[in-house]
Amino acid sequence: MNYVQNIMSALDVFCVASKSEGFPNVLREAIACATPAVATDVGDVREILGDPRLVATAGDPASLAACINYVLAQGEEGRRALALRQRAEVEARYDIERVWDRYRDLYRPI
Repeated sequence: MNYVQNIMSALDVFCVASKSEGFPNVLREAIACATPAVATDVGDVREILGDPRLVATAGDPASLAACINYVLAQGEEGRRALALRQRAEVEARYDIERVWDRYRDLYRPI
């Protein structure tokens, strides 16, 4: 039984409130569980989430609260639709074959 998946899937919204971060894998893990996610604007968060309404200014609780409220205001069906859109985007962008291609291209001799 995957406890983390069960917990993340039960959330109305997942939130990463970091002041500093590189590439928050936990954000992608929540999205993979079809849980709508918001986060502070650190590291690659803006690229992962793709929607500025879901990205808060780091260190600004009011900004983060606004992002959370935006998601909650969508209602249950809207949150589900958002979560499925986020999941599809993350799956497309970070598919293992695409990631492998990026690494291969990065290390390919010039």
